[in-house]
Amino acid sequence: MAELAAVEIVIICIILAITLVIGFVNRANGENAGRAKASLLTITVSIVVTFSSSIAMMGVPSEYWKYGPRYCIIGLTYIPVAIVVCKYFIPRFCGHGFESSFEILTRRFDKNTSKLAISIYLFQCSIYLGVTLYAPAQALVAILPSAGLITILSILFLICIITTALGGMKAVLISDLFYGCVMIFGQSWILISGFREAFTNLTKYEFPEYNYDVQKFSLYSIWDSGIGGFFMCLYLYGVNQASIQRYLSASSVSDAKQRVYFYHRRRFS
Repeated sequence: MAELAAVEIVIICIILAITLVIGFVNRANGENAGRAKASLLTITVSIVVTFSSSIAMMGVPSEYWKYGPRYCIIGLTYIPVAIVVCKYFIPRFCGHGFESSFEILTRRFDKNTSKLAISIYLFQCSIYLGVTLYAPAQALVAILPSAGLITILSILFLICIITTALGGMKAVLISDLFYGCVMIFGQSWILISGFREAFTNLTKYEFPEYNYDVQKFSLYSIWDSGIGGFFMCLYLYGVNQASIQRYLSASSVSDAKQRVYFYHRRRFS
């Protein structure tokens, strides 16, 4: 067990060190910090990694196990969301020279409206990032109990801030590509181990019964997962600043649309 913990510590330190190196190598000045041109693969992986947080990694499998295929109703919303985003949102941002999703509010209304939206977004991100980093921090505490949760959280936040502040959007995209490879390897290992465990122990799973009655306001119904999921995804991929910055990294409007279609096709499949 001690040897395994030592190996895990070394791997984690290497991953965090690579993240810092990416930030230092791709140092950008203030004017270009928010801009970066990248390939189809890089931006697509970046979008996937951005919304594949620890919340999704731990929450989605458990929800699917508990509620069965009806959780997949939300997956049906990716196709109409991709169409709406590509037809109405991307041309608005990429085709008119906007630098962020908040700039359009300034031009359409005034600075006070934009400041209000920024404040709400920062508040939401603060809560989201805190919950997102809490899960990996707890995993690190399991192998480094002497470090403490607050210390590990501080280190993770500091690495994210340094990498983003130094390297700007280019470092973010490259880091996302690197972490995408790490996630693919880790999830593939978990998937293989899960299949091996299931076939070895002959684990039997029965899908929960579900009555697809549109009159019932039950959990993961057409109302909350279908209609509600559509508007949730529309916010995430249509006006969320994390998505907009990645769309702006495309070389053209059509190039940005290809990234969205490719991403949602992969999510749906």
